[in-house]
Amino acid sequence: MISRTITRNLLRSNRILRNRQVDHAVCIDIECTCDSPVQIRPMEIIEIACLKLDLVTPKQENNSPKNESFHSFVRPVINPKLTLFCQELTGVTQSIVDRSQTIEVVIDELLEWLSGQQLIDSQLNSRENFAFASCGNFDLNLLSPLVEAHRFNDKELPNYFREWINVKKTFVTHKGQWPRGLYHMLEILGEEPFGRLHSAIDDCSNLAKVVQSLQSEGCTFHLTSRLSETNQTAV
Repeated sequence: MISRTITRNLLRSNRILRNRQVDHAVCIDIECTCDSPVQIRPMEIIEIACLKLDLVTPKQENNSPKNESFHSFVRPVINPKLTLFCQELTGVTQSIVDRSQTIEVVIDELLEWLSGQQLIDSQLNSRENFAFASCGNFDLNLLSPLVEAHRFNDKELPNYFREWINVKKTFVTHKGQWPRGLYHMLEILGEEPFGRLHSAIDDCSNLAKVVQSLQSEGCTFHLTSRLSETNQTAV
């Protein structure tokens, strides 16, 4: 009963943003500082990966070359020492983040990459009908306020950081089944997972597999989630 209720609510919420079909998806995955059983606050990004996909081209023709991917580790500054739990979970070691750039530099590099992909112009406005695609709302819910504070504190944050594709919601709409997570979607679609769970670059590749598999089944992709105008949390 609970599962059916969740599915109905997600299907209903998807209709809010279904008026805009997306031509290009930028699959994104983020890993953060963490600990267990007590979580670290605030969580800081330590790895970010993106992969551009053409949602118009069929899956078998849609093989993104390496220059259509973005990957960077990030050095945390509030809690610069990674916990052992975090290193074991993500595979990101202390030596990796120690020699990485801070999030402000990586945000600039990400925007430069989006520009190089012809998705945004020199003024950081959209040039193409694209959206980020994530497994859930966590990634953009964390990243977007950081981008706004760093580059857009004196003007409005662009829509491509305000609205995105939650692939879980798209999966529910298309398959009528609530997925527990990324690997569960791969399992349902008959796809083999690649690499290591909680590695941003590997999870991003696996998310792209899900998107392409859904695409091959005739699924179309629309915006599903947005940041609240008042408290910057995903709705």
